[in-house]
Amino acid sequence: MDMSAGFAAATAQQAPQVVIVHDKFHVAKMLNETVDSVLREEHKELLKVCLLEMLFFLGWARLITSQRTKYLRAFRVFSSPRAFNSRFLKA
Repeated sequence: MDMSAGFAAATAQQAPQVVIVHDKFHVAKMLNETVDSVLREEHKELLKVCLLEMLFFLGWARLITSQRTKYLRAFRVFSSPRAFNSRFLKA
């Protein structure tokens, strides 16, 4: 049976004596979607850690513009590298 709540409710109402069994395809699909979403979230966190390590080891001044942009977008800290520089890297 399809895993939709509507199918389960209709079946329970029309045939309460039956046992509802879900097919392997839908169970596997739901499992794969869940695992995929968890892996995507973990990858985002790993990217943040890698960017922080890069920032720590290289220092902000040695990062090229694309690396700075990636860092700022990942953390959404400031609207632009210029805003970060004006606040923290005053000469």
